[in-house]
Amino acid sequence: SLKRNIKHCDLKYFNLSHAFVDLGAFYELWSQTYLRQKIHPPLSAEGFKALYGHFSSDRTFQTICAYNVDGRLAAGVIFLVTGKTAYYWASALNNLYSASGINQFLLWEGLQVLSRNGVTDFDFVGADILSIASYKKKFGGDLVGHTRAWAIGSKRAHFVRSAKMLTKKLLGKNDKDFFG
Repeated sequence: SLKRNIKHCDLKYFNLSHAFVDLGAFYELWSQTYLRQKIHPPLSAEGFKALYGHFSSDRTFQTICAYNVDGRLAAGVIFLVTGKTAYYWASALNNLYSASGINQFLLWEGLQVLSRNGVTDFDFVGADILSIASYKKKFGGDLVGHTRAWAIGSKRAHFVRSAKMLTKKLLGKNDKDFFG
């Protein structure tokens, strides 16, 4: 369960940092999440680094990363903070650590840090990958669909229709409740 994973995450195997040492390593892990689902990452490595560089200069982006004992990135989260609202902008996890609970721990730690810093609203943002929607649902709150458009008959439109049907089954929601 989610609570068990957070509670039993053994931090002696990880060093936590609130700053990036290697944004390239984060991007690689982040893009692998999409590629495992046969979806292209929404940003190129250059676009990701440029966007992060733009927003991190004024602390709009806040990060928490976990490095293994060899100093390699094991997991990380990036929050986009504006006013009293934080958005779960990106998450990266090395699959070697998927059973460790580190990803859930980083998100939970991030929520606590954000709360201490005055954030009152948290938005998980997209749940466009079924496994990610399921993961985010475990933290509670409402899943709200965002409008997107694709050409009829495109592979992406077919994927969205398939994901929509699977999500209805998984979450027990009807189209209107989940997809707006």
